[in-house]
Amino acid sequence: MQILDQQQTNYKPPSKPPRSQNISKYFQLMKFSSNHYEIKFLKNLQLQLYSITFAKELPQEQQNELIIYATGSSQFIRKNGINRFWISGYNLWTFEYVEKSFQVPGCKQLQNINLIIKHAKTYNLTQNLDQIPPESLKQAMNAILSQIYQERNLKQIFRKGQFFDKDKIEKINDVQILQGFTSVLQIGQTSPLLLIDFKTKIFNKQTVLQFIKDNKKSKNPIDLQQFFENKTFMTIYSKRMYRIKSIDLKSNPTFKMESSNITYEQYYYQRYKIKLSDLTQPLLVHEDRKTKQIIRLIPELLYMIELTNTQKNNFKVMSNIKQQTTLDPLERSSKIDNERALLDKYFTNHSISLSNNSVTPAYKIIKPTLFPEANIKQTDGACFNLRGKLIEQSNINNWILIHYNEEQQIANLFTQEFIKSTKELGNQINAPKKIVMNNLDPAQWSQTLLNNFNTNGKPQIVISILDRHEDSKLYFELKRFLISGQGVLHQNVSIQTVDSKKFSKIAQQIVKQVHSKIGKQLWNIQKITEVSDKIMIIGIDVYHKTLINNKSCVGFNAQFGQQSDKHFTKTLIVEKGKELNKGVGQLLNQSLQQYQKSNKYYPDTIIIFRDGVGNSQIDDLIEIELKSMKSVIQQTYNIKLPQFAYILVNKRISDKFFSPNNENNGMIFPERITSKEFDFFLIAQQVNQGTPIPTHYTVIENTTNWNEDTFWRFTYFQCFNYRNWSGPVKIPACLQNAHTVAYRVGEVIQSDAHAALESLLYFL
Repeated sequence: MQILDQQQTNYKPPSKPPRSQNISKYFQLMKFSSNHYEIKFLKNLQLQLYSITFAKELPQEQQNELIIYATGSSQFIRKNGINRFWISGYNLWTFEYVEKSFQVPGCKQLQNINLIIKHAKTYNLTQNLDQIPPESLKQAMNAILSQIYQERNLKQIFRKGQFFDKDKIEKINDVQILQGFTSVLQIGQTSPLLLIDFKTKIFNKQTVLQFIKDNKKSKNPIDLQQFFENKTFMTIYSKRMYRIKSIDLKSNPTFKMESSNITYEQYYYQRYKIKLSDLTQPLLVHEDRKTKQIIRLIPELLYMIELTNTQKNNFKVMSNIKQQTTLDPLERSSKIDNERALLDKYFTNHSISLSNNSVTPAYKIIKPTLFPEANIKQTDGACFNLRGKLIEQSNINNWILIHYNEEQQIANLFTQEFIKSTKELGNQINAPKKIVMNNLDPAQWSQTLLNNFNTNGKPQIVISILDRHEDSKLYFELKRFLISGQGVLHQNVSIQTVDSKKFSKIAQQIVKQVHSKIGKQLWNIQKITEVSDKIMIIGIDVYHKTLINNKSCVGFNAQFGQQSDKHFTKTLIVEKGKELNKGVGQLLNQSLQQYQKSNKYYPDTIIIFRDGVGNSQIDDLIEIELKSMKSVIQQTYNIKLPQFAYILVNKRISDKFFSPNNENNGMIFPERITSKEFDFFLIAQQVNQGTPIPTHYTVIENTTNWNEDTFWRFTYFQCFNYRNWSGPVKIPACLQNAHTVAYRVGEVIQSDAHAALESLLYFL
């Protein structure tokens, strides 16, 4: 148990560098409104922090239940002099001071074990706000907000800080769409801010037991052991979330519980008055991350939460969901404004004021010039069409097309359109070597290709025509065989895509994808004069939901030069919880050697974008990952070190920005809502539906001589370097590549790619 009386990290990021004197040359200053509102404490408020401990050691789940019970037993706390309070975790917050510790009696179901409440610290919210650790202030505000939402009958479900209205639920069969809000305290440049955002949550109320039964009846049943591993479900009775470790097919509700003489069936009837309908159902196993305690759960009493593949493939259901969850900026802004006004009324009772002013400065970045200029036609926002010759030509003179014999007509249509589109883009291409298979047996497809390679040598690329979902086993095996086993590029084209009326247009996109995979450029971005072209730009991201038992996949992509002329891509398969890994230091070393081999010198600038790391992990990141990378740099360069910056990237945020004319892409937000150190928000992507979600960048290491605005431009320009989209993507291309390769390897290939492919974008 920990009292949140300190910051989660001791790390202090570098200060912001100065801005350019000619900043108006590249930026236009604008004003947006945001969903951040200043908080003011109106009188001399003394915020009191109390710790909550237990008179006897208890398992984690029972500790949580006892705290919930204590929250509802407010008469015992009031009896000891605290009339208004908020409990968050193992902390109790109030504006009332009680010197002596006291106990709150437990309940019969939890062995009558008492809670001990003891004063820990006093904070003055009006005089010494800067001296309060941000995490402590956030937890106190979260506690106050929890009580306000409870008074309004909104329930906290799924993630902490998200509250949903049970009276505003849209129902589509088993799918429910919940509406609500998230309200979170943030520390701005000059004052604390309350972030308010409207939230919707898609919730599948189908039980896990029903899913198991449906799967048993299915023509293509899935492996339940593999499916349930690391999936999260919600209990019907307590609305708590549990991550599942495995399914126990040998146990059922008639078995006795761990460390107990009663069965699961008896326990749920005695504790919750729930009578189970199926006593033969298997049990799901949850392991507590901290205590390693095992808890077995009943599928009948768990909601699925996430949509099943059947639901996702239901066009009507998905159309209704999209209609209910996509808000245009004006609608979202209006809902947020109304919520702010309502919260302000409640805050008055606590001597807290919530400003209605959310004006935030924004800097619109002038878009980079793209080459070849004559062949690039700008469309909406910053997106573009690439017509005519590509900036670098390719010669596809040795390729294989493999397909099932029933798809002969589809294969002929594909070949015709693919060759035609290739030539229209200025490339050369020969007819393919066609391989027609009489079955869909993965082993036979692999052996047939291997025989061909042994006879004719390996081709530039193998293109298959498959339904990725219907023939998923064959698709997965083909990827593994080619990418990991043989070091041969692979492109799959779905049967439905070729059979589409729009295939003549789609064919050109497939050509561009193949062109990029074989190592050729589609376009180039304008270089920034303040940035050396002897630069290496690295993206690192993690994919957690791998099909490999208890593993995560770390993706690493290094781009050489501002225009990403060459690449080095590698992955690490690591144990869950070991995603911060010294192994990335070795990946950096390999990328440096590859850079030197390609250019005859080492880069003089290294910029790293790192996704997938929370604020609470920064100390570990610096100690484990960053330290190992800096050690590699020190050993490689000896005397003159390169300029270096390490930037944390966070996409999963609720910050929103609204412009009067819905202009959104290429916007930087570096003031008011950022911290006092070096961070900024960027909306790089063009959004035509809904409200764009910005990306938050925090610079945690910087030895460059760049100005602050050079970081902004550089980050935005790199969003144009992703070769699978004609326009800026949400994050720099190296990071998008790292994300994509981590997914491809973790989900599909499940082993390292062949060394022959490390310099190619084989994962696109």
